[in-house]
Amino acid sequence: MNQLLNTFPLFRELEKELLDDILTYCDYIKKEKNQYLFMQGDFMHSIYFLCNGKVKVYKIDGKGRELIVGIHTEGEMFPQDNFFVEKNHYLANAFVLEDVTLISISITHFEQLLEKYPRMSVALLKMTGKQIIDLQLRLEDKIFNTAEEQVINLLLRLSRNHAVTLSNDKILFLTPFQVKDLASMIGFSRETVSRIMNKFVLKKLIEKDDKGRLILNPVLIKDFYQ
Repeated sequence: MNQLLNTFPLFRELEKELLDDILTYCDYIKKEKNQYLFMQGDFMHSIYFLCNGKVKVYKIDGKGRELIVGIHTEGEMFPQDNFFVEKNHYLANAFVLEDVTLISISITHFEQLLEKYPRMSVALLKMTGKQIIDLQLRLEDKIFNTAEEQVINLLLRLSRNHAVTLSNDKILFLTPFQVKDLASMIGFSRETVSRIMNKFVLKKLIEKDDKGRLILNPVLIKDFYQ
């Protein structure tokens, strides 16, 4: 379990003795596909560290529209958006896309650990700082870029955690994203995203392999921006 904790940025710099202590606060759980870890508005009881599988975190607005906050994969922690606001309820839903194994730590124990080990607090601040910068970039993207540029930027962001680079330098997505998912992440209609994706296919910016997986062509994408 020590080695497992070491895969998460929050614990990566800690010594074995500290990890041994942290393990006493942890629960190891499994959830099957199509189950919920928590629902928007539920009392916030735990923080989760994803060992394997995939979890979709999304919000529902007052009109019933879905906004995907993120698709979490192995080595990620969630949720992070509750720590710096005075709320004790989950701000989104967490839905299991693939069977998962997770480490959970109760909120009470997590706060105790942050007080006990300042390096964890520093690591959490750094992680949150990166998240804030990412949100700023998304806001700039929304304000200054065209719809096509926003879709390309979304695909490039997703490729960091959900794709691999092939020998020909093209980028292969290992996680399937449907048009409705992309639309939900970026705040566009499905029709708009579908039209843009079809245009990208014609321009050969994107393609699909024989398994239907999305492939990005970074060379042509770079030309697209020029």
